[in-house]
Amino acid sequence: MTIKLDLYNQVIYWTSLSPYILTWIGTALLLHYYYKRTEENKIGSIKFWVILTIPLILYLIGSGLIYSLPSDIPYRFYFRLIFRAGTIGSSVLFGLAFYITTRRLASIKVKDYLIITAIGIITIGIANEISALQQTYGAAAHSLVLLASYLFSIGLYCSALSVSQDISLRKIVRKSTSDLLDRIGTAQMEKDIEKNVMKVVGDNKKEMEIQTGISPSMTDENIKEYLQQVIEERRKKT
Repeated sequence: MTIKLDLYNQVIYWTSLSPYILTWIGTALLLHYYYKRTEENKIGSIKFWVILTIPLILYLIGSGLIYSLPSDIPYRFYFRLIFRAGTIGSSVLFGLAFYITTRRLASIKVKDYLIITAIGIITIGIANEISALQQTYGAAAHSLVLLASYLFSIGLYCSALSVSQDISLRKIVRKSTSDLLDRIGTAQMEKDIEKNVMKVVGDNKKEMEIQTGISPSMTDENIKEYLQQVIEERRKKT
């Protein structure tokens, strides 16, 4: 029985360790790229890596001690505190990574979707680490796992879908204007092109919204601005 329990603990440890490490690496790369590209938010390299590494160290030490040492060891409770501090801290870190990256996004809808994702992943980490043996808080906290998982999944899905739709709309703008731009010569022609392109893009936006249930984040003003960029690029080439 002891051998089976040890084997079970090892399986749980290694299957949970790999996803955590990959998530931490992805978060570190995302935040490093963000702070490297954002001059007003630059922080010291040492401070940056210390903030990122503390949850990782706590998680690795806590989980390693819990799954490698005997279950009847006197200080097991303190090892669990280290492990939970690492998992909760990591969840907050992963959530903040989504939230921080929304600061430079122009799309309000994508911002909202990523904030929902951040709330979901933070709630999952906190809810999972409250013991079910604590009847007062355990059952209530674990009941939030399903809701938190839904928030994380739907937020990430909607943000990815919205960005994909915006890319598709930009392609439609370029494709719709490719033949018309050769004949542009007056302001009236430019207005006609804008009118035709906006109609084509508007129809595609409605079709995307019907198919997916999510409207693209690009507004009519965004589309007009992008159309002007396409026109200016074509003029420079000619």
